[in-house]
Amino acid sequence: MASNVGKLIQSARKNAKLTQTELANKIGGGITAADIGKAERGEAQFTLVLLRKIAKVTGVTQVSLVNAAKESSKLASSTVSKKTKPATTPTPNNYLRNPGFEDTAMSMWKIENIGNVTEELYRSGVDFDAKSGNALLRFYDPEYIEFRIEQTVSGLAYGKYNFSLYIQGGDALEQNMYIYVILNGEVYATTEMRVTRWQEWQHPCINNIPVTKGKVTVGAYIQASGINPWGKMDDWMLKKSK
Repeated sequence: MASNVGKLIQSARKNAKLTQTELANKIGGGITAADIGKAERGEAQFTLVLLRKIAKVTGVTQVSLVNAAKESSKLASSTVSKKTKPATTPTPNNYLRNPGFEDTAMSMWKIENIGNVTEELYRSGVDFDAKSGNALLRFYDPEYIEFRIEQTVSGLAYGKYNFSLYIQGGDALEQNMYIYVILNGEVYATTEMRVTRWQEWQHPCINNIPVTKGKVTVGAYIQASGINPWGKMDDWMLKKSK
């Protein structure tokens, strides 16, 4: 059943004489007609930033959409929590904390919005694109993105470890993206990655990382430019090599 927000989005779109595809194209940021359809049916929850963009494109007041979203946010959170595992459930053999961004606490992550150029860089807590669970890290800008995200883990046993993550995105005409590992204060290894299109998850890995002093930093560097470049990251993993 469509939510109040979904009904308002659908009404605004139809009054503006836009198809779901046309509205998605005007919003940008990787949003598709399928996403619009899900939102209108109440199957997906858009961020306040997206709702403001929809209001601007369709000519309705931002207040109507934003207030409706705020009123339904508690109900949406309750519904999600009943259908999924608690955010505190640990991933077996993963030494990273909050690797899928399910927990609202983000202090374990160091996120640097380089030059403060990336318009949207945040944890999306109820995201229908999540690789697993409900949450992920989302980034978007009308023109240019550049940021770095990393986590340092201490107290590791001597041995070799594997690091990986999942990333999807698109609309990046030029991009420089890679994951990296820092050991003993120096970059040990990097692996390039790219965003291609919506829901086409890439899975970059760095294997057999030799941890000898119990500490390692793993991270990702993202730089992209184009017309509404965007992306999402989820399910980071640091585990012992087999």
